[in-house]
Amino acid sequence: FPKTRRATPKIMAKLSKEFKGAKFVCAHFGGMYMWEDVLSYLAGQSVYLDTSMCAGYMDRELAVRIVNKHGADNILYGSDLPWGGAKENIDFVQQFRLSTSDTEKILGQNALRILKESGYAIQE
Repeated sequence: FPKTRRATPKIMAKLSKEFKGAKFVCAHFGGMYMWEDVLSYLAGQSVYLDTSMCAGYMDRELAVRIVNKHGADNILYGSDLPWGGAKENIDFVQQFRLSTSDTEKILGQNALRILKESGYAIQE
């Protein structure tokens, strides 16, 4: 994949302010290999970050710092299958050592909440 950057953490932070109320999901914890910028510009903004393709690439401690600043309610589980494995990404989230409640939010409850808020009929 070319390393062309079109949706950097700084750009996404700006867009989230310009389009208040829009739901943005920023893949790869807000920016693959740009996690210090995620911490500086995007964490705490009105966006969702997903965990896709972070296992094996992202430092766990940095991930925890982002989750703590951004809030577990705004993190979504993602795997980016087939490039990233589902189990590896679940294990990565569990290594954050968050409360059971926050881990469950990230691994599925947040996605269910967003879908329900968007009007999708969800059977549980």
